[in-house]
Amino acid sequence: MEKYVRSTLLLTVKDVMRELNLGRSKVEALMKCEGLPVIRFGLAVRVPTDELKQWVREYQRKQSA
Repeated sequence: MEKYVRSTLLLTVKDVMRELNLGRSKVEALMKCEGLPVIRFGLAVRVPTDELKQWVREYQRKQSA
């Protein structure tokens, strides 16, 4: 019997909140003002996993500069 494994290709806002240990308003502010990458499907907002990882590295690099 195959076990269902959730795809991590795209993350929900709640998933991003959990990954970054941040609240919803902070994550939404990062999306709006700091360039956190998003894909919109109508009203649904998703964040590509690979792009989130890259964005965090770049954000950290900017903060330490």
